[in-house]
Amino acid sequence: LGLLVVAQFFTSTEVLASTAIMAFLGVAVLVLGVRGPVIPSVHHAVSSLLVAGATAAALLAVPLYLLLAGPQHINGPAQEGLALYSGNLGGPIVPHATMLFHTAAWARLARLWFGSTDFVEDGTYLGAPLLALLALVSLRFWRERLVRFGLTMAIVGFILALGPRLHVGTTKTGIWMPFDVLEHASILKSLAPVRFMLYVDLFVALVMAVGIDRVRTSGLWPPKDPARIPPQPPGGPMAGRTAAFVGLAAMIPLVPAWPYATQQEVMPNWFFSADVRTVPAGAVVVTYPFTAPYPSLPMLWQAQVRMRYRMPVGYAIVPGPGGRATFNARPTTVQTLLGDYYTHSPAPALSPSLVERARADLEGWHTWAVVVTPERAAPSPDIAVFQGVVSALPTRTVQLFQAVLGEPPTWHRGVAVWTNCPAAPGERTTLAPRHPAMLNKTP
Repeated sequence: LGLLVVAQFFTSTEVLASTAIMAFLGVAVLVLGVRGPVIPSVHHAVSSLLVAGATAAALLAVPLYLLLAGPQHINGPAQEGLALYSGNLGGPIVPHATMLFHTAAWARLARLWFGSTDFVEDGTYLGAPLLALLALVSLRFWRERLVRFGLTMAIVGFILALGPRLHVGTTKTGIWMPFDVLEHASILKSLAPVRFMLYVDLFVALVMAVGIDRVRTSGLWPPKDPARIPPQPPGGPMAGRTAAFVGLAAMIPLVPAWPYATQQEVMPNWFFSADVRTVPAGAVVVTYPFTAPYPSLPMLWQAQVRMRYRMPVGYAIVPGPGGRATFNARPTTVQTLLGDYYTHSPAPALSPSLVERARADLEGWHTWAVVVTPERAAPSPDIAVFQGVVSALPTRTVQLFQAVLGEPPTWHRGVAVWTNCPAAPGERTTLAPRHPAMLNKTP
């Protein structure tokens, strides 16, 4: 258990925290449901938890320090407004667009009911057939401790998934919900309520598994007259297979909409060429698109070359003013300009002062290379065929770096590259553009 805690910490600290919460509540449910002495069970559990806790504490001491008090630690939640990711009381019965079996009206309703526009986070849907079967199994086998425990924990998980305030359909009732307590705990502010549906699914599966097994061994209904129990006990292999088939049929509404939406990401040729190996290990490369908070493609390119070079920014949560979480702690002139270029927003003209500020950014980063890749776009007068994809040349971006670096790029199949930049360590960018007219022309 201690090693699993360590593995989960490095996989998802959020899931580790929510698992700990559900485990604590699960222990409370078990203790309250025990009839008779609980000391032997408590002794066994405490001894096991002490060993697991000591193991996890020893291996996670430094990572926990870095997370909670290290030089790059974050004060407050990792993201603001996570309460928007709350479930709806009607969510389990209304399928959304990610399900194979849905209608346009249902999908609109599910999206309207979910608190966030990021509806793919909504995991509350279970389907009416599964809910009906769950109710039937719970009624028939309520005497089974595992069934009572599983159903109780599924309800607890669903209540937490509803978030700090109850939403019923389009009505925001304002009714207080238990998750509000977690939202005010400083170390738990980064929990997204709807993700507690992970545990609802887990415990629903437990109840269904126990139900199928008990139908196999004792049948769906007990005999009306126990004195007339036949020699052959109720249930049997056929009853078990039938129960399993019914259980699978009840999950048909949960089949996702296949195939999943995908998008092919094109790797610029320069990152495959021998030229990328001329970049000194650990040198800084500025790419376009420029990440944070724009596309994370440059991080994919960096990973493909085995992290040979560094980048000034990335799509990552970092501490900003006051240690609050942000994706963009210190916006720079280059970042602002490239963001405007990428979103096709109006941007200021390349005045000498603007160029000088952008030059200062590159020098501050000790930039060794600049790589500008084409943008995927509809055919236009300025296009390039980029590995079979028609792409628009980012003219404004090329003009910016041409003005800042004082020289035109070299071209690699539509990719503009500047290497050994004058803004490398120990050098100053004092060159003027070789041809001033280049600032106003498309390369």
